[in-house]
This record gives sequence, C-alpha cells and structure tokens, in this order.
Amino acid sequence: MHYSFVFSILYQDVHHCLCMSEKRTNLPTVAPPISSSSNVINSVIIFFMLTPEQIELRLDKILLRVQKPGRYVGGELNSVQKDWDSVQTKVALVFPDIYDIGVSNVGLKILYDQVNQRADALAERAYAPWFDMETLMRANGIPLYALESKRPLA
Repeated sequence: MHYSFVFSILYQDVHHCLCMSEKRTNLPTVAPPISSSSNVINSVIIFFMLTPEQIELRLDKILLRVQKPGRYVGGELNSVQKDWDSVQTKVALVFPDIYDIGVSNVGLKILYDQVNQRADALAERAYAPWFDMETLMRANGIPLYALESKRPLA
C-alpha cells in the first residue's frame, strides 16, 4: 500500500472546485442534453449528500457492531472544531490507513495544527475504515466523513 496523504479541499461549490483543476474539467457534473424528437431535454445530475446530522444518526445504529467504535467518533483531546460557516477555506486531511496508524503520524499532526491556527481556515481529518466498519458503512449508505464535523467527503 502506498502511504501518502491525500488532501481534499472541501468547497461548498463542488462544481467550482472541480473546474479549477485542468485535470478534472472533464468530470461530468451536468449530463449531456438528451434529444427527444425535435426538442432537447437538459438533465442535471444532482448528487445527494447526507447532512452531518444524518450521518450521526446512521452511525449511532452501527457503531456498537464494530470492533473499535472509538476510531470513528472523533472528539479526541486537542482536536479542533471550528464553525464551518465562519471560515473560507476548508481542508480534509485524509490518511490512507486506519485511525490507529494515522493518528500518530507526525506529518498529519503538524499540517492539522498549522491549518487550524489560521482564523480563515479549518482542517478536519478522516481515516480509512477497518473492514468491519467499511462493510457496515456501505450497507447503510454512509460516505467517508470528517471526524470533527461528520460532514461527508464524497
């Protein structure tokens, strides 16, 4: 497994974020027009994102069925929770391994601290779920989410 950080920038305007990168301009956010006889029907793909409250409700139903539920709840000592609406820049630091491995990564700690020291930015963390949690997350429609705010990352 390749151990590197995957940085995801969370924007309220997902389309704007995707179009800012030249590599991602070909991602479909709007479906191509569909011709129906002589008129054209424009279809728009709407991605349904769960709210943090919906994610928490779904987590409440499954956390007691996994080996180590503490990996998925957040709220650790020195974790930072900022008001989502009061900051302009939102960053998700996503570690490609389970919480137990990623939480001790010094590079992640430094980046998390540096971003959260800024008044205009917030950093949140996410880790890959273990097999038991991944299975339950898929079965219950729970996306990968940030530990601090429970906001979906995908």
